[in-house]
Amino acid sequence: MKNSKELFNKVAKKYESSVAFKLAIAAIPKIGGLIDILLSTKASGLSNNRIETLIQNLSRKMDQIENRKIKMSFLNSEEFYDLFVQAANATIKTRSILKIQEYATILVSSITTEINDQFTYEDYMNILISLTEKELLFVKAIYDELKNPTDYKMVSENVLLQLIERKNLPKADPNFIIGRLESMGLITEFKANVIGYGGGVYEMTLAFRELMEAINLHVD
Repeated sequence: MKNSKELFNKVAKKYESSVAFKLAIAAIPKIGGLIDILLSTKASGLSNNRIETLIQNLSRKMDQIENRKIKMSFLNSEEFYDLFVQAANATIKTRSILKIQEYATILVSSITTEINDQFTYEDYMNILISLTEKELLFVKAIYDELKNPTDYKMVSENVLLQLIERKNLPKADPNFIIGRLESMGLITEFKANVIGYGGGVYEMTLAFRELMEAINLHVD
């Protein structure tokens, strides 16, 4: 943990040591002084607290993993190192405890679980980083609702409106959520040459299912 803290303390130290940057911030009308105080006094503390949250979650999850399940070759690889740095960098940029918890889960999944060779854990981490906490809550709710392929359920505006009410999800524009998930390759519009079908119905992609299997790792 000490090495992690030292690594991410550099964020605040870089700001403190950059005179030109500090002057540029201070020169911002009306709010420059407040931003300067925020970066000078809180950046290091916030970074440390968030990294601690990541490490604590990672430690708790790893404590429940049997040694024989760990892929040592991946754990000792540059790919895992890059994945950890990616998770840590993302951690210090978010206040979302939920997202930090899932970053830890992705790290644990990466050294214990084989995945479809069309994807990498870096792909999953990138998607997770791109999601807001609200969107992540919707992703989890959608997956729970549609994960059984034999049910033939799909994503639509009406489905999301029902989920918002039934699962007490935060208020959101369903079409915006659908657009965001489609842009990230998590859902794709269902195509059917059927009279009366006007579109607006989406199905989960393989990437969606693989991502959710990775972050639904049962280690808690």
